[in-house]
Amino acid sequence: MTREPTSLASGGASLHLLHVDVYRRGLHLIDDLTFDLAPGDILGVSGPSGCGKTTLLRIIAGTSSDYTGTVLRPDADLACVFQEPRLLPWRNALDNVLLPLPPGPQSIAQAMGWLERVGLGDAYDLYPAQMSGGMRQRVAIARALATKPQLLLVDEPFSALDAALSERLRKDLATLIAQTELTCVWVSHDRTELTEVATRQLLLSGPPGGWQLTENEDQHVHQEITTPRATRRTHSVRTRALRLLRKRGDLREGNYYRSGKLG
Repeated sequence: MTREPTSLASGGASLHLLHVDVYRRGLHLIDDLTFDLAPGDILGVSGPSGCGKTTLLRIIAGTSSDYTGTVLRPDADLACVFQEPRLLPWRNALDNVLLPLPPGPQSIAQAMGWLERVGLGDAYDLYPAQMSGGMRQRVAIARALATKPQLLLVDEPFSALDAALSERLRKDLATLIAQTELTCVWVSHDRTELTEVATRQLLLSGPPGGWQLTENEDQHVHQEITTPRATRRTHSVRTRALRLLRKRGDLREGNYYRSGKLG
């Protein structure tokens, strides 16, 4: 088999894999994998270590060529949420969410909006060292979703957190995915976690490439986002953030981006 073009038409949010065989270090990890995902679908991928979970994510992202067959992804931005938040320690929550966004006040409003949606609207000025592990992961989620991706790749983002916090955050992320109708591939070693969030599950068994794809009839959409702490809303946190930036001189004539704080 040969690889074929990897983009869908603009506006298409589905993901298609057709007769994909995955190879890594001489091993045949996945044999003849075919599936389609529609907007709002969450494909949960699990299996033992070395079975090809992360390699499959990289193939879908377009960063690995260890396969044959066809991978068709949206002709638009994709975003990733990793096990580590990967925040820049010298930038506060707002600045970290702004990193992938274009310059302009609209991006600041957009970033603040996403911080509010993940329950951190009043923590925009905190630096990573001032946040808990769960808060840092929420910032990473806000940064990923602020780019308005059509495809989201999730790689065990809550495995380093305690069980209660992990459960709360994965429910929140599943809710955001449903609300924004993203197509999502979610990798986890915990099949119980995937049962809670995924609409379909792909179980990989590794060499010689076995796999099983099943529908998850128990999956349900969580309607409310849990917040990590009480919010202080004496006035709009977005307005408060813009006032702070103006006070720092960061918004004068676009100085927020020319000052080097984001670059």
